[in-house]
Amino acid sequence: MWRYAPGWHGWLARVSPGTGAAQVAAGLRVGDFFPSCRLVWLRAKQDAAYLGMPAAAGSLALRQVPADYLLVELFNEYCQLCQKETPVYNQLFKRIQDDLRLARRMKIIGLGVGSSNRQVAKFRRQRGVLFPLFADHRREVFDCLGQPELPVLYLLKRHGHAGFRLVFQHTGHLSDLARFIDTLVKLVTRP
Repeated sequence: MWRYAPGWHGWLARVSPGTGAAQVAAGLRVGDFFPSCRLVWLRAKQDAAYLGMPAAAGSLALRQVPADYLLVELFNEYCQLCQKETPVYNQLFKRIQDDLRLARRMKIIGLGVGSSNRQVAKFRRQRGVLFPLFADHRREVFDCLGQPELPVLYLLKRHGHAGFRLVFQHTGHLSDLARFIDTLVKLVTRP
């Protein structure tokens, strides 16, 4: 593995000239629908069991996840902050699982931006990620979201059969996990 000193956005600008900040879409706003996407199972049996879904098909549509809330992390395997945040996100996953107010209503997944299925599986194995990860190999979801700074977390709320809408977004380092959990609880339990 190699590191590109200018980081993810520097690399993206190098391989995709003309995708600078001025040309990037404004991104997702609170109340907007999260992009519809199909995701390929990487550990079908385990991940489907966690998400409460059948794993018979080779892929799932995000809107099919039977949860009231979905916490979606976007990361890249070469992003140094994404790598450093992995233990924090594992702690977040454990705290969500331990809090009945959240565990019954919320699931967490990660999307590897620009990574193949194989790269995401390797990242999960090497970093010991506890929650399901999927690949956004062609950066389709990432581009629909306006190419946000990584890592980024999106809290989504189910909106009937139409899919999930954005409720809350957090970008960068998750410095105060307890405070973040409190924010999640408030958002999930408010009327």
